[in-house]
Amino acid sequence: MDEAHLKSKFKAALLGLALGDALGAPLEFMSKPEIALRFGTVREMTGGGWLNLEPGEGTDDTQMTVCLAESLVQKAAFDAEDVLQKFLVWYDTHPKDIGNTTQVALSLLKNNAHRRGASKKAHEILKEKSAGNGSLMRVAPIGLMYHQHEAQLIEASFASSKITHWDALAAESCAAFNLILADFLHGYGQEEAILNAADKIRPRNDLVARSIESVIDKECEALQPTGFVLDTLETSLWHFYHSDSFEEAVVHAVNMGGDADTIGAVTGALSGAYFGPESLPGRWLDVLKGKDLIENLAEKLYEVSIDLDFRP
Repeated sequence: MDEAHLKSKFKAALLGLALGDALGAPLEFMSKPEIALRFGTVREMTGGGWLNLEPGEGTDDTQMTVCLAESLVQKAAFDAEDVLQKFLVWYDTHPKDIGNTTQVALSLLKNNAHRRGASKKAHEILKEKSAGNGSLMRVAPIGLMYHQHEAQLIEASFASSKITHWDALAAESCAAFNLILADFLHGYGQEEAILNAADKIRPRNDLVARSIESVIDKECEALQPTGFVLDTLETSLWHFYHSDSFEEAVVHAVNMGGDADTIGAVTGALSGAYFGPESLPGRWLDVLKGKDLIENLAEKLYEVSIDLDFRP
């Protein structure tokens, strides 16, 4: 794959994530029947929703992805402390939307409470329910930067998740997602990339492996578009795998409702990396907030990625 094509896939993945987030956000917390009754099938950037967003405006999914990408670019590596500091600066802006697990963990970190184990303490406060999708939604820049370095990709995916989400299911889902994303950059097919990731993650967690494999034969009616990380990963992968274009995948994914912004973001990142930049609808890009910033970050992330060398 030539450099220009690979760089374009970096852009498509991050822009795809932002587009999916912005399309899905107004539908968050609605049910699939409710969306169908009120709107039919949502195909345009409408804005609104419970956050009263502007058309093309994203949520914490895009914002935290940008924080992570900026840190990777500036440090030319995954630096957990720097990522955390960027998350805390973002947290101080009082974002419109922030997930429960992330909010609890960052509030502990901001107050220097349980500094070394904030995500574990958050896990305890939340009664051991920290397997949400809040670390999955933001992790794509790691899969892009370390796409040629599998060990570092897995390690950084885990460490990034653990900043806010203690549960191993969240970390292992992040690693599985990034393994798939990296394979798409290298030209692998949909099923091949999914099965590769399942085989690689199985020794760490068979449940995650079986979850991602299941999308090949699962019926749409069995999907649960919730904030539980495996539900989000399955729903996103299913719509990507059973679609023939970026737009089809993202439209059908967000119209499931539920945690529609994050499901849209995860579906969008995968679909962008696979189908490429020419698949991104121009009418969506025209109204996407932060488009230039995201494109610029994707270019810089690509430049950093080609200079990485972990040879002894």
